[in-house]
Amino acid sequence: MARSIGLSHTSVSREELATLAEVVAETSTENQRRASASLVDANGTVVPLPQPIFELLASVVDLLSAGTGVSVVPIGSELTTTQVAKLLNVSRPHVVKLLENGIIPFHRVGTHRRVLTVDALAYREEQDRVAEMALAEFHRIGVELNLPD
Repeated sequence: MARSIGLSHTSVSREELATLAEVVAETSTENQRRASASLVDANGTVVPLPQPIFELLASVVDLLSAGTGVSVVPIGSELTTTQVAKLLNVSRPHVVKLLENGIIPFHRVGTHRRVLTVDALAYREEQDRVAEMALAEFHRIGVELNLPD
């Protein structure tokens, strides 16, 4: 069974986060990008870290350093309506409306609704894209009308 992992910015000390952020920043520079990051196991064996995994870890460190909690959820996992509501930062009744109106796909397990994580994330990404487009349009109109920033 797949499991989710949650991590709060308070789970790691500020000193540890600062050290990690510094190492990530150094490794992320253009010169270092060609050389891969590595992990060292308990026996001292150096294991190269694939670039996509390094970038994920760098994102986690950035978010934790900014005081934001992080959850890692397997893509194929299923979420309850409450979990989807938390992910989307909306109410559970709103999620139920989205599901019942066919906006987000779901299936039932008995009487309970379940949503694939990938479907909830796709909806969130689409909403983010729509919001960015609206903000860009508002900005364009503001510039056109010579409104102050």
